[in-house]
Order: sequence, then C-alpha cells, then structure tokens
Amino acid sequence: MIARGRAIGPEAGITWQVGSALPLPVADGSVDVVLCASSLHFLGRAALDDWRRVLKPGGRVGYTLPLRSRFNPSEQFAKLLATDLTLPETVEEAYALAEGFEDVTVTVGTDIVITTARR
Repeated sequence: MIARGRAIGPEAGITWQVGSALPLPVADGSVDVVLCASSLHFLGRAALDDWRRVLKPGGRVGYTLPLRSRFNPSEQFAKLLATDLTLPETVEEAYALAEGFEDVTVTVGTDIVITTARR
C-alpha cells in the first residue's frame, strides 16, 4: 500500500512515511492528516494524545473502531487490545473518546464507528 501511495504522492503533494505507531516519528505540529483504520483499539488512548501532538492546528484526524456489541475477538486476539480504551457503542461514547479534538463527526455503522475531527 505504501508503494502505491508513494507512486501518486508527488503529484498529490503527499508524503508517505513508515514508522512506529507510538510515538509517531514526526515533529510536533507537522502533520496535516492522521488516518487510522482498525488499529486504535490496539494502540489505546496514548495514540489520541500523540495525534493531537503531531497535528498542525486545524489538522484532521480520522479513525475507525469496532462497534463494541459486534466485536467478538478470539482469546488470543483480545490479549493484544489496549486496556485503557473501551470500544464505543453509542455516538455519545464515540464523542467522549474524541475529547480534545474539535469539529467532531461520528458515524455509527453496522460494525464500526467512524470518527473524524480537527485539532
């Protein structure tokens, strides 16, 4: 995926970078967009704090989380989950997770919760 992204990156003004998820290997306030699909529940609340750190003022974040009632991980998979983050079930719970961000939008789907926000 990174190779495909890099192939179109120069035209679109996008820089693709591979690195540690926590902390992100970039300077404070240097990122326009953070996108996290189906990984926040492994990273925990520290990721939300780190995203606020790296985003430029007005920068955007988008992330998905499994809907708590639809998430049924195996015992082995469950051991990998962050213990400081409860999966949301409602719009209100998803908004609470996005505390510290602005212009928060939450969409609850059949299996996932999609959140977008601005720093």
